[in-house]
Amino acid sequence: MRFAAFLASVLISFSQPALADWQTISKQSDLQKAVVGKSWVNPKNGAWFRLRRNGKLAGGVDDKELAGAWAWKGKYLCFDRTLGGDPVPSDCVVVQVDGASISTIRNQGRGSRATYIRKQ
Repeated sequence: MRFAAFLASVLISFSQPALADWQTISKQSDLQKAVVGKSWVNPKNGAWFRLRRNGKLAGGVDDKELAGAWAWKGKYLCFDRTLGGDPVPSDCVVVQVDGASISTIRNQGRGSRATYIRKQ
């Protein structure tokens, strides 16, 4: 009986997806190395963005252009932007990296998470 319970727990653990090893970016220099100057795309909805070294951002989703500016404030990446020419509410996000993926967590880490992969 104990062996059956052990075997069941092992099989369940192998059937679960591996947990990501997300590392939170806490310094602007780390953001510069890992994120800035690269294009990122959300595989779920096709939204993409690129943070430029000059503090500008570009991107798009659903045939609408994303434009604006970004700044590092404390431990957050903050945005002022427009989508399709319409203002989007400002937000500061927590940025995490895991290999070739990044995640942003809205509302200073208290909101929803969006995950992006490096766009080729």
